[in-house]
Amino acid sequence: TPRSGGRTQLLTPPPGTNFADPVVHRMDGATYLFFEAFEHNGKGRILVCEIGADGSLSAPQEALRADYHLSYPFAFTWQDRHFMIPESSENGTLDLWESDGSATSWRKRQTLLEGLEAVDATLFQTGAGWWMFTSVREHSATSYSDNLHLYFAESPLGPWQAHPANPVKFNVRSSRCAGPLYTHNGSLMRPAQDCRRRYGAGIVLNRIEQLTFTEFTETPVQAIAPAGKGEDGLHTFCVTHDWIASDRRSRIPPSNTHAARFDPQGNPAPQNALERVRIKTL
Repeated sequence: TPRSGGRTQLLTPPPGTNFADPVVHRMDGATYLFFEAFEHNGKGRILVCEIGADGSLSAPQEALRADYHLSYPFAFTWQDRHFMIPESSENGTLDLWESDGSATSWRKRQTLLEGLEAVDATLFQTGAGWWMFTSVREHSATSYSDNLHLYFAESPLGPWQAHPANPVKFNVRSSRCAGPLYTHNGSLMRPAQDCRRRYGAGIVLNRIEQLTFTEFTETPVQAIAPAGKGEDGLHTFCVTHDWIASDRRSRIPPSNTHAARFDPQGNPAPQNALERVRIKTL
């Protein structure tokens, strides 16, 4: 696939399974696509494909499973080691896993936060330290999708401290994380879910204006919605230097995960690398 765009690679799940939450991560010279496989038993597990230089995807293999639901496999590198923080709110924990040397072998390193229902934890490092963006359901009558909480630490191992302004954002349109943060033309961008109509209906790209130990502000700058036949949801948007990966909720077929190359000097959401989407400046 050409770096500046081209044919989107489509990964379609087998019957009875949905694929979602794609995250692209580079390990030991290879590029991998991690994603959730949500099955009819109501539990999610993490699968992985290798992305070839030509954009091809290998057959999915299991990377991680637990006795409870797993999703949103946020993967990152720190001190030349590879880590993952899958969403595990059903267990009431937020756990850090470390690779044992391959994309299909992980061990639990430690619990970062416990006693709370936190979803879609997304880490980002600045000169001030590490930041964790997540959404928290404080009791059963509230939602995961209308708030953003911040935590900070000196390293990914913690200890993690809650931001004094938590929740730093309360807006169902653009709070819940939808993928890793990335830099575009000098601006720090944070993909978020637009859950006004329902969970995972679309994406809003936020430009972060302030990120300090006492303040946080961001500005929504672009909205992305699915436009293909039968598609009515888009809730993950992962941007790396070479790739965009997204998922689409679709009735035909039931659910898809996409990976496509893109030009990092193009638009925040380059349309030529994503087929069948509507992109609107806010």
